[in-house]
Amino acid sequence: MPNKSDLAYSAIGAALSDDDIKDLVKRSTGIPITDIVGERDPPKKKIEKVVEFLKDRGNERWLLTRVMFHATAGDMVRQKIVDAFPETLIGLAKAGDHVTRALDYLPKVLTLPLPPEVKYRLRPSRRSFARMPQCVIALFVYKTLQECFLRLLFTLNANEALLSNRAEGVTPEISCVADHIDRAIEQIPQALSLLDAEASPINGGELAKLEQFAASLRNSAGTPENAADVIDNIQRLVRRSLSQLNSDIFKLVQDLSFDALTDELPSKLRHIQDSTEFQELVQAIRDVTATILARSLKSRMWQDAEANMALISKYFALPDDVTTIADDWLTVRERIDWLVALEPDEEWSDEAKKYALEIDDELCEIDNELCREKKLDDNVRLHFEAYRAWFKGPFLKIDDTTKMDFGSLYELGDPFRQILNELANDPRASGSTV
Repeated sequence: MPNKSDLAYSAIGAALSDDDIKDLVKRSTGIPITDIVGERDPPKKKIEKVVEFLKDRGNERWLLTRVMFHATAGDMVRQKIVDAFPETLIGLAKAGDHVTRALDYLPKVLTLPLPPEVKYRLRPSRRSFARMPQCVIALFVYKTLQECFLRLLFTLNANEALLSNRAEGVTPEISCVADHIDRAIEQIPQALSLLDAEASPINGGELAKLEQFAASLRNSAGTPENAADVIDNIQRLVRRSLSQLNSDIFKLVQDLSFDALTDELPSKLRHIQDSTEFQELVQAIRDVTATILARSLKSRMWQDAEANMALISKYFALPDDVTTIADDWLTVRERIDWLVALEPDEEWSDEAKKYALEIDDELCEIDNELCREKKLDDNVRLHFEAYRAWFKGPFLKIDDTTKMDFGSLYELGDPFRQILNELANDPRASGSTV
């Protein structure tokens, strides 16, 4: 019977082409795949050889996290990888630990001011050096914006639930929602100020719409029906913005590269590459890259689960046959159960099961009724909203950890800007600019 590792190798080999494997190995390790595998090896064997090669050095997650991030790696592939190699997504070290190591070794590898010979050899790579701080700044800004919109979305979700199922004595906090929008409108330009105007993922028109929605909410505070329509419109705008930010962050993380330093130093600087300090720096850089990939993937999967739950919540507006929601609910529940299992140090597993079983029981009771039309009732809605409210806590904790890691990554921007300035100010460059 195949072991877990073998099952993971088979799943990866089936999901990736030879070109995919070649590219992912080079990007994650800096090593040409031909140094490890045979040209005629089938995809599964190539993956097995590379992973075992890296495993002997404690670095298998460099490749495996990038595989999980790849477009063709679905839930099944990711689950098999984690089942065989739990450390890819479970018990991740904070990115700050790796950044601290990198910041310790970087000045030992490239001392400032750069020696003239080193500066001369590195100048052709100045554009690649420029992309590094640009990428980490953009990731920090986009993550800050994402956090802002995400917290606004949860406020909207909570009040949407209250408006949809108005209990006696429970009043939606419409003015608080408007105040939350006002705070977002203040925070967004502050974050965007770190980016060039043309790189902004949020335009002035979207901010103007948020201002209009805040005013509309305040005007509709006494009319719940109107407030519900406004909140629905705000949710649409916020979800569109989150979707775009998610795509932007995913692409930036995939493109995150320190190759100008780790893989592309000129051969004339072999004395730097052969130093122990350089090898330790490369290890730290690859460790932080793998951590950022893994953390971003976990955050993305939690966001996808939240979006799936939002779709399920729409069933309650038109409560048709219970079979449809039951099938979709089971899919979402299984996905969230797996995400929760990635955090064994938390107490989320028991909490998730408690709320999920209440929904299961209600759906089962409806399904067992001897009637041809099985409709969703308020009990199902209330249990689902309780589960959704619980979900917010773990999700925000995951998001907070991701933002913290992006903040640690942001610290790498300054030393690379210093190196870039050194290269740009080379007196032999005849006034060349980056």
